[in-house]
Amino acid sequence: MCVIVISEEGKKIGKKEFENMWEANSHGFGVAYYNKENGLIYVKKGIMDEKEAWEIYESIPEAPHIIHFRLASAGSRIPGLCHPFRIDILDTQELEYEASRVLFHNGTVADYRNFIPTIIASLEPEEREKFFNVKDISDTYLMSIMVKLFSYKVLKFYIPSRWAVFTIEDSSPQIIIYGDFKKYKDFYVSNLTWKPQSQYHWYWGRGYQKDWYLRWEEEEEEEKDEEFNYYFKKYYY
Repeated sequence: MCVIVISEEGKKIGKKEFENMWEANSHGFGVAYYNKENGLIYVKKGIMDEKEAWEIYESIPEAPHIIHFRLASAGSRIPGLCHPFRIDILDTQELEYEASRVLFHNGTVADYRNFIPTIIASLEPEEREKFFNVKDISDTYLMSIMVKLFSYKVLKFYIPSRWAVFTIEDSSPQIIIYGDFKKYKDFYVSNLTWKPQSQYHWYWGRGYQKDWYLRWEEEEEEEKDEEFNYYFKKYYY
């Protein structure tokens, strides 16, 4: 499933929330935050240990940021396939870098290997060689290349997946969100399935990609979270 957490004002989730998210999505952690000193997005990802992930999260400055907890549904469980992926240039699965635009994903693109012929045909020879040298691929990794080649606007055709593009435009950090995000406290989150099950009951209902799906629903006494359907653009400044 994965979970994306967006903090537009630099506030951070609590340790218990972090632990719950990790417990439900423990295949790797990544963070991207706006570096005010140079106007770029700093990325640190591929953290496979919960304690180390929390220490890194605690250490980031109070700046607009996005974090991602991975639950692998496509591709192997390796650091290089943790999110985010850069989309300003070809992502080579580096674990620490600065970029002007990166991509996060919650969901699965079932036919993602169909992107490969287009990618191979569209990359420059030097880029193609770098692509061939990556350790493994995933749906989000291939989508990051498609976005780099064409536009992040292609993401609207891959909903109900949730997507977050963290970008620098006109010297300011911006975020473009596609999919069903929810308002949780001071954050936008891609789902709430990481919350303790004691706070929920469940029922069967119709889904988008399957005939039936299991959905969590908050108890009536719980505060309802605001839903953001389809695509929603939020600017920090």
